[in-house]
Amino acid sequence: MLKLISKKYLALITLVLTVTIYFCASNSIDDPMGENIDFQKEGELIFLPTADHDSLVIDIELAENNEEMMQGLMYRKEMNWKAGMLFIYEDIRPMSFWMKNTHISLDLIFISEEGQILDKYEYAEPYSEENIFSEEYSKYTLEVNAGFCDKYNIKIGDRISWKKL
Repeated sequence: MLKLISKKYLALITLVLTVTIYFCASNSIDDPMGENIDFQKEGELIFLPTADHDSLVIDIELAENNEEMMQGLMYRKEMNWKAGMLFIYEDIRPMSFWMKNTHISLDLIFISEEGQILDKYEYAEPYSEENIFSEEYSKYTLEVNAGFCDKYNIKIGDRISWKKL
């Protein structure tokens, strides 16, 4: 009788653990097969006009704390051409990014506290764990779809302004 009860409990525990592991794995943010993370408009960013382009307004999602910065645009399956994520740091510093778990190729634009584009890295490779560094210390980094800088003729030295909604 004891062996029969033990086998029933063992089977029940195994079933519960299997279901729990499956549920946790399928709902994990680390699951690349999970649902797309929707864009949340939290502000607007304006590329000021230059001799090379007119002004351009894009919607931005903000990364203002460590959790949001660590998440970045990972697991996004798509993003509108006139949208991006603005990383806002408390201090001016060297920037370092990677593309781990990022499904879409990105352009990274490094921006001074005064709103001047100091550096950019174009066509970052999805899923790459190679570090991407800025040449200059920056206050902000803007991530947009790869090809954005080419499409809109965005250059080092251009200026931006932004506002939080």
